Amino acid sequence: MLPNRANTDIRSLGWSPKLFLALAISAAASLYILWFLSFPILDGFRDANGEPMSRVQFLSRVLLPELWLSEFTAGGRMPTGIGDRLPILAGVVLWYAIGYVVGRGLVVRALPNSRFTKIEQVALAILAGMSLLSTLTLLIGLARGSASRWPILAGVTSLVVAAFWMNRKSRVATELHLTTPWLGEGIAPSGVFGQLAGRLVVALTLALAGIYLLGMSMPPYEFDVVEYHLQSAKEFYQQGYIGFNDHNIYVNMPLGLEMHSLAAMSLVNGDDGWWLGGLIGKVVIGGHALLAAGLIGGYCARYGGTWVGWCAAGIWLAVPGNAHVSCSGLVDTALGAYLLAGVIVLTEWWRAKRIADGNWGGTRPKQTTVGNGVEAESSDRPNGAALVTTCALVFVYAGEAAAIKYPGLVYAVFPAVLWVVVLCLSSDRPRKWRSLACCSVGVILGVGVTCLPWYAKNVVLTGNPVYPLAQSVFGGRNLDAKRAKQWSEAHRVPVSSPSASPYSPTAAIESAKQVFVKSEFLQPVLPIFMLCGLIGWWSASRPGSVRRADSTRSSAETSKWIGNFPWVPIWLAISLWIFAVWWLTTHRIDRFWLPVVSLWCVLAGLGVAWTAQRVSHTLATVLVLFGLAYGCIVNSSPALGDNRYLVTLDALRQDVGDEESVGRISRATGWCNRNLAGAPAKLLMIGEARAFDFRLPVVYSTCFDTSPAETWLRGVPTAGQRQRLEENHVTHILVNWSELARYRSEGNYGFSDWPTQNDFQAFVESGLLMRVADELDPAITEIFEVVGVRQADEK
Repeated sequence: MLPNRANTDIRSLGWSPKLFLALAISAAASLYILWFLSFPILDGFRDANGEPMSRVQFLSRVLLPELWLSEFTAGGRMPTGIGDRLPILAGVVLWYAIGYVVGRGLVVRALPNSRFTKIEQVALAILAGMSLLSTLTLLIGLARGSASRWPILAGVTSLVVAAFWMNRKSRVATELHLTTPWLGEGIAPSGVFGQLAGRLVVALTLALAGIYLLGMSMPPYEFDVVEYHLQSAKEFYQQGYIGFNDHNIYVNMPLGLEMHSLAAMSLVNGDDGWWLGGLIGKVVIGGHALLAAGLIGGYCARYGGTWVGWCAAGIWLAVPGNAHVSCSGLVDTALGAYLLAGVIVLTEWWRAKRIADGNWGGTRPKQTTVGNGVEAESSDRPNGAALVTTCALVFVYAGEAAAIKYPGLVYAVFPAVLWVVVLCLSSDRPRKWRSLACCSVGVILGVGVTCLPWYAKNVVLTGNPVYPLAQSVFGGRNLDAKRAKQWSEAHRVPVSSPSASPYSPTAAIESAKQVFVKSEFLQPVLPIFMLCGLIGWWSASRPGSVRRADSTRSSAETSKWIGNFPWVPIWLAISLWIFAVWWLTTHRIDRFWLPVVSLWCVLAGLGVAWTAQRVSHTLATVLVLFGLAYGCIVNSSPALGDNRYLVTLDALRQDVGDEESVGRISRATGWCNRNLAGAPAKLLMIGEARAFDFRLPVVYSTCFDTSPAETWLRGVPTAGQRQRLEENHVTHILVNWSELARYRSEGNYGFSDWPTQNDFQAFVESGLLMRVADELDPAITEIFEVVGVRQADEK
């Protein structure tokens, strides 16, 4: 029988504890990675035998560099060029620079004694500034100023002038520096392999950032983006104001990030300004992933050194879900960036408070001489004004998360409120109620300049602050019980069968497997390093454990090292809260848990540092490089989206595909743009809600809205049908039969039982309509011309 003490067991075999840990982690990581790689890369990707292509098969693509070049250039079938992206990137840089100027003063005034690294300070300032620019654009839109560039120019100029004045008045020291890492001078690669591998980590991280920039500057294709993320801004711009939308239910929800697209459209202006402005806004939205990378890298560099910071930032960028969301124009990664920013500021605030109380790493309040040799305590406790500003900054980030989409209210605002209340109640009794009062003011200010205007807008326009949610409580304009039920059914927690419970242990295991193994949104080394980070925190938190692991460290160093970890359980608790909300209340799609990855990557950075310092630097480096290489291969492939990076924007804009590839836009959209754009034409669409790319006026509705076509045509005599179409200047009707079939399929969102193909055959026979666009497949899409209306409009 082996002796009881583990260290004695290991040493009796001639093994050191580090070697044993390295072998155990290597074996576990290898098994997990092999399991992970055995699953398909993505539904729809097939191998030569028609079977789902596994991830390991997909990774073999790296052996075929000519395949990558062919994909980047569309196989030579389309014009190549990349210079047309430069005006878009210039506009994005300018908008971010304005955001930095606007937000910098708030960050510095809120935490003047902060220990943020420079990259953290820049990212936090930009995020704060962008939230204020978003609200400014909303207010201008509500005041009916979206059609012109002058209101937004005046508003932005006023914000910039105010920011310069505040920075000048505050006169706060802004020297932000890299603090002493928690592992001596930080972890630095050593030896020939270590130095080369360290440079390779930096190179791959920069390559991933370049992939993001190329992908973000591509024209949009993703359904939600062309249906409402960009389409909402386009409609606000073209109609000149922000108001209630009766045909696209999504446009009535918070659209904090979409305001950047609207601002760009207003500034670019012109008949085609919506297109270029939309691309600028899309890159601005996606660029939040790079800001989050800066936050993650800077925060981890504070504890583990520069190399750990690069590793953590690279792991974040290598997550395929982040790349897909950011490059396609979705908003979930940006929500994660604001969630992370708020948590980091709260952590820094908590750190300052614990130092002031003498509870952070054994430190004590600072002493200052006040005269006659008498020393008095001075702490990092902020005064009332600073407390209000700090709390306001926290809720600028949390509030902007709630202004992006409703889950941000639960993911970010609720945990922030709870944390702030605990901070205030943990103060000394004389300070407790004063702190609560100051923080209450800060909360109101923070949400007042971010999410509150959106919820107030909904109250005024719909009577429901969270429209279209909570219809049974608040009601809502144009929202009856039937539509509300259709919405809730479409977003309900899924079940595998009618008799199965969505909350059973089996469902929980399957969800965990989906998130951590099967999901195409995940990369394999993130869970490994996150687990290592938790192990490192647990082992360091045990009294005396650090000294046993490294007896050369002094007790003061050990105390300081342990003292830097109290934030870990709080971050973990927030992660578990988000996951609980995702699993208990949402329809469990991957994008709804993706925001929590920003917190995970910081924990993974902690795991990189612990593995490199306590186990094996080589093992940590190899795992990091594998994760970054996996991200480079997958993120730049068609598995994540359109990767024709070297094709001109004009060619991509009108790409309808060919026999070898699917187009960016449908053939019906291309036909309408070629034949109807510029003419006195207006298109009524049924079943088709991807309206952004149409270059002519369109009338459409989502599956959750009442179709205008059904109101105008169903059960109405032919003469009345013609009259209604003429009154609304409709010259053509597009029916997407494939979309109607999808909506009406079992378990899908649902759609009215009208129309059918027989209905439109009757319209043709009555002389109301005639078929055009014969080259389109009538089983997929049909386009009809309203007989006589176009000629009448021309006269």
